[in-house]
Amino acid sequence: SHRSEADIVDSCRSGDRSAFNQLVRLHQERVYWVVRRMIHDHDDALDVTQEVFIKAYDKFDSFRGDAQIFTWLYRIAANNAKNYLA
Repeated sequence: SHRSEADIVDSCRSGDRSAFNQLVRLHQERVYWVVRRMIHDHDDALDVTQEVFIKAYDKFDSFRGDAQIFTWLYRIAANNAKNYLA
């Protein structure tokens, strides 16, 4: 069954962990490369990428849905990478 991203996001809103894992699988590679362009070490970039998704899970109720989910993840990723480098 191929669910739309909007469906997956709705399930995430109600705290569905497996829906969130699906979202991670959809976006982790793109998020990794956002981080990797800023943090040149692969292992460090992987760690920061993982933190991005932990933060996203914790703050999911702050995703209002007026932007694409990737845009929201991108912002968290860029901020986490900046903080890592600071």
